[in-house]
Amino acid sequence: MLEKVAKADGLIPLQVTLDEINKSEDYARILSKLQSQIKTEQDGKTNIINVPVSANGLIRLRALPISWLKKYRELKAILSKNRRISEQNVLSKNN
Repeated sequence: MLEKVAKADGLIPLQVTLDEINKSEDYARILSKLQSQIKTEQDGKTNIINVPVSANGLIRLRALPISWLKKYRELKAILSKNRRISEQNVLSKNN
């Protein structure tokens, strides 16, 4: 998730692979800094996710949670679609 946010925010070039990120100390520092700036927490027993952020500059402070939420929604949609496909496959095998 951090890698996707870093790429969306232009902190890591889009074409860089996950393997390249894992091998690079520079990219590791970027992800570490990003991880220290953003936390997530569930609001009680609700489906609400709070995204407290600490960042230098008002623009970055506003942009960081928006980037994170966009990537979270994309990931959630992919996982939901995969779950539906898996359920359909199970149902079709049972029929």
